[in-house]
Amino acid sequence: MTYQVKNERIDGDRATITTEIEVLDYKKAVNDIITFHIESDSDVQETIDKIKACGKKPGLVIKPNTKAEEVFPYLKDLFMVLVMTVEPGFGGQSFMADMLPKVKEIREEANKVNPELLIEVDGGIGEATIKQAYDAGVDVCVAVVFKITVVKPFCSDSSGTLLV
Repeated sequence: MTYQVKNERIDGDRATITTEIEVLDYKKAVNDIITFHIESDSDVQETIDKIKACGKKPGLVIKPNTKAEEVFPYLKDLFMVLVMTVEPGFGGQSFMADMLPKVKEIREEANKVNPELLIEVDGGIGEATIKQAYDAGVDVCVAVVFKITVVKPFCSDSSGTLLV
């Protein structure tokens, strides 16, 4: 089977969004999706609303020590939740499989209020971990070092298009 790479969306991750001007500047950005950390100093709902007002799709990022429930109040307004499967900011870490139950919790809650929500994981993704992520309900994997040639058919859509 041959796969085509489908690249329709560009995701931009921000650790913090601190000013209205910073959010409004995203109107000019090529990013389709703007994610920010729930742990940031930003007012979460206000930031989501501003991102949407710019015509962009909002996403929330949660670190390993953040409980899944913290994103539940915002799920109906989000395009995506990114669950960090390593501690952000330190390269070369191993995949934290103990984050996968968090993915399942978010998926269960999202199915009630926003079944189209994408769940993404970032950190330690490779040949041995991508299937674990998929089986837990992950839709998108960030894989900076992972070679696309080892991706299996479970990461494609029904047309055989590889979702990267």
